Amino acid sequence: MKALVVGLGSIGTRHVRILGVLGLEVETVSRRGIGDHATVNDALTSGSHFDYLVIATETHLHTQALQDAADSGYCGRILVEKPLGHEPLGAAELAGLKSVYVGYNLRFHRCLYLLKDWLCHKEAISIQVRAGQHIAQWRPGRDPEETASAVPGSGGVLRDLSHELDYLLWLFGPWSRVVAQHRLVDSLGIGSDALYVILLRFDSGALASVELNYLDSQPRRRITVTTNEGEAELDLIGDTISLDGVTESFDGERDDTYRSMHQAHLDDSLDERRCSAAQGNAVTELIEAIERSSRNQEWVTR
Repeated sequence: MKALVVGLGSIGTRHVRILGVLGLEVETVSRRGIGDHATVNDALTSGSHFDYLVIATETHLHTQALQDAADSGYCGRILVEKPLGHEPLGAAELAGLKSVYVGYNLRFHRCLYLLKDWLCHKEAISIQVRAGQHIAQWRPGRDPEETASAVPGSGGVLRDLSHELDYLLWLFGPWSRVVAQHRLVDSLGIGSDALYVILLRFDSGALASVELNYLDSQPRRRITVTTNEGEAELDLIGDTISLDGVTESFDGERDDTYRSMHQAHLDDSLDERRCSAAQGNAVTELIEAIERSSRNQEWVTR
């Protein structure tokens, strides 16, 4: 099989490496002149046949890359790095994305999947999520001010850490109301939002408090869930899960979730962990609501 990876930043380079390990022949597209092709159209009209397309450009360029692929006649499988786009897509746009999935690889983390199974037939009442890492650690060797994360309107912690929003919707269903506050942090030297604190109410009645930040010197990705029948605690970086006080640990690598995600797409399996374009768009809609809440200082109802 042959794959085309569009974008050769840190995440695009990771996808190239992992797909190579999975045995795929990989070609690349980069506007910086370091890829095999300069544009998506160049690649897709070059005479090469691609079975799999991975879009790993900056978020605000995702929609254009999808359009370029469609205009070039590509109709195979596509994985778009999270989030699906900078703004939500309309119903007509979504209708054309049947073979498109979004790269929310944390759905393939074994602790989250165990949590999803444990939650069956339980009523979730309270959820606390904290995810953070200092922005200087994200791309070692690069000035944070020069990365896409630092640019208002295309980066920011809400989009970089939208994994948390995706798995909350995946685990607990649709949201009904949200209120949020954000903060810029001048000492980081970036213009984008570095901190969001969010209160989210689900249709089920469950309440979630969420903190996403570019500040934590020790990377964190932790979840606590209280239900009518017990409590769960997860550390997605430490690979541990505690269910009703019984703790289980795993040995894993960061690439594991990416490999599992790509394999599910390549096999075209019915794995429920795959994030469809519609589900990815739901995350983008939630991001928009969170930003509106913080900007207007009000609750937003879905």
